[in-house]
Amino acid sequence: LKQQAEALVFHHSQALPRPSPIGMGSVFGFGGTGRWDEFENFVVDNDKMLEPSVELLKKLWKTHDSNEDGDLDAKELKCIIREYGEDSLTTCSARFKEVSEKIEKAKHKRDEVLLAVTLIPHVEMFKLMAHKCDEFEDEVFSLLDGDNDGKVDFREFSAKFGLILGFYKSKASGVTLKMISNLTDS
Repeated sequence: LKQQAEALVFHHSQALPRPSPIGMGSVFGFGGTGRWDEFENFVVDNDKMLEPSVELLKKLWKTHDSNEDGDLDAKELKCIIREYGEDSLTTCSARFKEVSEKIEKAKHKRDEVLLAVTLIPHVEMFKLMAHKCDEFEDEVFSLLDGDNDGKVDFREFSAKFGLILGFYKSKASGVTLKMISNLTDS
């Protein structure tokens, strides 16, 4: 189970397409249970948290471009990252709690543990965004400020927001593997 969990986390920590569900149900323990669709839908829903809509990005921009100059400075960008992290962490934590309750009630915990494992990278990433964005302010700002003018316009912001998520996901990956090890050892 631990190896399967680590394989899932590795898969979700990479910027690669998910494997085809054909034959994967048995690899991850869902074969023959009729639950592969549930697992796949759960993972797809988790991944949607990593794809904010243009409308959401515009709303965050409008809220945090405090001087309304059409550009973000590092402080304004940090506020966006923190808010996005806090909101996403709330959503993700609620999903994790729901799955954890299923684990407690389940006769055979394997499937539910694997569902929980798919959420751990997201939870840890959003925790970093919500609570430790100060530590990475300069690095993240430089990811978006492609022309090095000290400002980020909406085009840079919306086109490169995925880089921010990838940055935080990579920072969270070590914590994620440790949590999974603890989860699967129990």
